[in-house]
Amino acid sequence: GQELVVRSEPVDLVSTLQEAMKVVRLLAEQRQVTVNLRVAEKRTLPFAQGDGLRLLQVFINLLSNAIKFSPANQEVNVKIALGSSALEVMRGEPAMLRVDVQDCGCGISKEDQARLFRRFQQTKKSGRKKSSAVGRRDGHFERGTGLGLVICASLLETM
Repeated sequence: GQELVVRSEPVDLVSTLQEAMKVVRLLAEQRQVTVNLRVAEKRTLPFAQGDGLRLLQVFINLLSNAIKFSPANQEVNVKIALGSSALEVMRGEPAMLRVDVQDCGCGISKEDQARLFRRFQQTKKSGRKKSSAVGRRDGHFERGTGLGLVICASLLETM
């Protein structure tokens, strides 16, 4: 197999999130879901260290999932903030950034949360045993491979 190459470079997460939002804009429009980005800090956030392309892929996947599982006329809210305290940064410790993606979906049970990061696993809200469909609050079902969050977690751990 081919080894995944992950680069380490300074990445502007705000710009990367804005780019991911552009990529999922059509999906959001089709689903009638609004995606909002809020930068919690008044000052400029530091750059993250990671692979910009891989982080873009992770954000696209997270936003796509949030849009797919939100009912129409709802919002997906993305927030980026400094995850470190001012004191930690002043002491010279590396700044941590936190990105939260919040949707209006039906939620995930504790049992299903434990399975989310296993390959080919999805929540089964449809009641059909062999279905890979994932239920939404509006009664529609989404199909997928069950690999998206596994790949995201793997990429983040590699960085």
